[in-house]
Amino acid sequence: MAFKNEYIPPIEQETSEFFKKARETLKTGYSRLDNWTVDRENNRVLNWSAGGREYETRNDEGWTYIDSTGRYSFWTRKDFVEALPQQVVSITRTIITVWQDSYLAGMPSKETWGHIKEALETTKDSGVRSNYSDCKLTLILNGEAV
Repeated sequence: MAFKNEYIPPIEQETSEFFKKARETLKTGYSRLDNWTVDRENNRVLNWSAGGREYETRNDEGWTYIDSTGRYSFWTRKDFVEALPQQVVSITRTIITVWQDSYLAGMPSKETWGHIKEALETTKDSGVRSNYSDCKLTLILNGEAV
C-alpha cells in the first residue's frame, strides 16, 4: 500500500509544496504525535481530526482527506469490529456526513473513495487496528459499500 502512518520531518515538508500546504491546512505534521497518514508518491493525506466525546458518539470520528482533486471532510461511525485469524481485524465504518471546500465540486468520485478507503485501512485505529498487522475495511455510504 502506498499510504503510511509516518512522520515527515519539517525540512522534507518544506521541499514539497503539497505537504507544506496540507500541513498548514490541517495544522498538523509538526510533531511525531500528529495523526496523519501520508501517500508521498501520489501527494495524498488523511488526517484524523476528532472523535466523539459522548457515550452515544464514542464510535464517531472526523477525518480530513486532501489530494489533487480537493479537500474532503467526513465523519464515520465505527459499526462493527471483528478479530479474524492471523492478526487481521475486520472493521465496518458508515460514512455519516461528507463535505468539501467547494459545494460546486460535489461528492468525492468513486476513485477518490477508493483512495480514502485505502488510507483508512492503513491508519492505525487507536486500540483496535494498532493491535493487528492487517485490516479489512468495509466502508458504507448511503447503505452501499464503497
